[in-house]
Amino acid sequence: MRLAAPRPTRPREPVVPMINVVFLLLIFFLMAAVIAPPEPFGVTLPRAAADDPPATGGARQGHAERLGRCDHRRHQEEDQQQKDH
Repeated sequence: MRLAAPRPTRPREPVVPMINVVFLLLIFFLMAAVIAPPEPFGVTLPRAAADDPPATGGARQGHAERLGRCDHRRHQEEDQQQKDH
């Protein structure tokens, strides 16, 4: 049985060195480029309707803090009672 002779194939050109050069050029241009921050844009801030600053907390804030402390102490007492038993 006679087999056909294999066709001569052209050697493939190496692509890896070209890819390396492309990446090196990319890195070079990224490092050499001047990256500027974006231009600031104008913002008009809102103005308060009243000249007086708003009241902060007051009696309600103190009441809420006291409730939180009482609740926290109650949980500490319950935990201590469970440890004792």
